[in-house]
Amino acid sequence: MTESSPSPATASPRRRPRFSTIFWGLVLLTFAVYMLLESIMPGALDPVFWLLGSVIMLGVILVVTGIVAATARRAD
Repeated sequence: MTESSPSPATASPRRRPRFSTIFWGLVLLTFAVYMLLESIMPGALDPVFWLLGSVIMLGVILVVTGIVAATARRAD
């Protein structure tokens, strides 16, 4: 008996991660790290710096994932 690969009609469609899930996960992760560091070193962290850093990091992530998605779509 030989195994055959599933036909394209029966293969499950490729699922992509949802943007909102990734975004809110990063926001919550940033908040959790901030709260952890605030409990270890009280008063040493500037919330404005963390907010600005988080916005910059999310912007970089959005640009990079956009570029990756565009190149992956072009390759298909």
